[in-house]
Amino acid sequence: MSFIVSAITGSTLAGAVVTSAVVGAVASDRAASKANKALRESTDQTVEEQRRQYDQTRDDYSDWRSMGEGAIGRMNAAMGGDMSAFKESAGYQFVRNEGMRDTENRFSVGGGGGNAMKALTEYTTGLASTEYGNWFGRNLSMSGQGQAAVGGTAVAGMNSANQISNAYGNEGRGLAANAWGRAEGINNAIQGGISNWLYYKKTKPGSSGGKSGVT
Repeated sequence: MSFIVSAITGSTLAGAVVTSAVVGAVASDRAASKANKALRESTDQTVEEQRRQYDQTRDDYSDWRSMGEGAIGRMNAAMGGDMSAFKESAGYQFVRNEGMRDTENRFSVGGGGGNAMKALTEYTTGLASTEYGNWFGRNLSMSGQGQAAVGGTAVAGMNSANQISNAYGNEGRGLAANAWGRAEGINNAIQGGISNWLYYKKTKPGSSGGKSGVT
């Protein structure tokens, strides 16, 4: 009877040792899995926010970029001989109409005739020459503002890319650390189980290293 009890007791203790090691390994694995999940969620949130910020910045700059592109298109057309954008501009039309009205009023008192036509021709020719430089300068200024907007968008994109890259890099290092911790935790649980088993074998009743059992 004492032999059967001893065998059952030994079997139960051995099972407890194995169970303890398994529980420790499973706990370490679960902890690492939870840490990985939290790390991935944090990275996803960081990346999403960086992309949202970049999209907002790009949208904020969009009108300035469009204005610059339009100015460049008008200047390129004018330098290619197409002066329609200049002649149809509000500034040129306003100054031209006001000047022509003043000139016509001046000659209407004494009769215009050829002198009036000559004066109008000279006025519009001189106006076009003077006002074109002003018009071109305004467009050049707008193209510079558009260029600045493009540069600001590029910087925002670069910063966003760097932040996203850093987030993924941190995630990778964190996952590697968690994998190492998982392996170390499982190894420690197994090593602890082995140590406990060897201690049990050494100290159990009837072993050479423990107290002598009842014979």
